[in-house]
Amino acid sequence: MLCCSGALVLTVAVTLASLCGRPMHTVEYVLLYIVQLVLSALVLMKAMPTDQYHGAHPELIGMVPAWLLVLWGLFLIVLAVLAVHGARELRNHPHAFLANIP
Repeated sequence: MLCCSGALVLTVAVTLASLCGRPMHTVEYVLLYIVQLVLSALVLMKAMPTDQYHGAHPELIGMVPAWLLVLWGLFLIVLAVLAVHGARELRNHPHAFLANIP
């Protein structure tokens, strides 16, 4: 659920940032997607622990550590701020898909 919600909010934030007239620099895109990838990988690695000798540990499957939830929360807040800022800027345009020509 964390990975899917993060991907959805990331897509919305990046799309609104692009449509608002101030497209992000490529480095910003890459950093956001790398953070998404790392957090998703950490969730998947921590939520499905196994070892090669005993198999899955049923008491630990599905448990995400609190520090990882805090990191996800911070990431989602940053993306939500970007999305709200992009939506406000897009609302200020006279037409959503035409350039503002002074």
